[in-house]
Amino acid sequence: MQGLVGAGAIAGADLRELGVDRVPLLKINGETILSRACRCLQEGGGCADVFVMAPPEVPLPDRPGMRRGHYTGAFVHDCLDCIRTEMDGEYLLFSAGDVPLISVESVAAIAQAGLESGVDLIYPVIARESMERMFPGGKRTYAPLRDGRFTGGNVFFVNRHWIVDREPMLRELFERRKDVLALARMFGIGCIFRLLFRLADLAYIERRIGGILDGKLRALPLDFPEIGADLDKAADLELFRDHLDPWG
Repeated sequence: MQGLVGAGAIAGADLRELGVDRVPLLKINGETILSRACRCLQEGGGCADVFVMAPPEVPLPDRPGMRRGHYTGAFVHDCLDCIRTEMDGEYLLFSAGDVPLISVESVAAIAQAGLESGVDLIYPVIARESMERMFPGGKRTYAPLRDGRFTGGNVFFVNRHWIVDREPMLRELFERRKDVLALARMFGIGCIFRLLFRLADLAYIERRIGGILDGKLRALPLDFPEIGADLDKAADLELFRDHLDPWG
């Protein structure tokens, strides 16, 4: 198993006042968010090597197995290039670099589910009730489905060979992500209709997207709200105050 962390997020003006230019370099209890993500991928997911997608001015964590991926700033394309040309494992775990409370336990649950299920992609989802229990007052975007309202997590399990084979389609999907008509043609009007009118459930989404991408996908409900809470601005730190001291 290998790890991949996206760590190029530029800090806004409010976060720069805390002394960082990049969000992953913000320290939580003396450990940068980037270092925490890498540690969790190694300790929870058994990742011997972790590739960090970040510009040269972002220092790699002082841990064994840290490797810097080729970075141009085109995040999705850089990650796909790294997966295809620099990584060589069968499976990988990806983590965003702006998830302050990512935990070893949450990563372990995703890695275990991926290895035991034999699927090509594990995409964790967290129920709204779970998120609001841990982060009352936090604002997240939730998908209204027949089996509940869910937000996405920021850690994924991926079959590397599968994603390499689907690279052209994934690049196209990313390029068209804001083109509603293009997405409708790709996923079908029926799928869009089901999503709009809350007629779809997690199982339907797994089948539909898995069919389009010719893979076995699993939307995995997890009670680990910490992987669904990312950090965009200084005000977001208030969400984490009850769990960690962000200024420690």
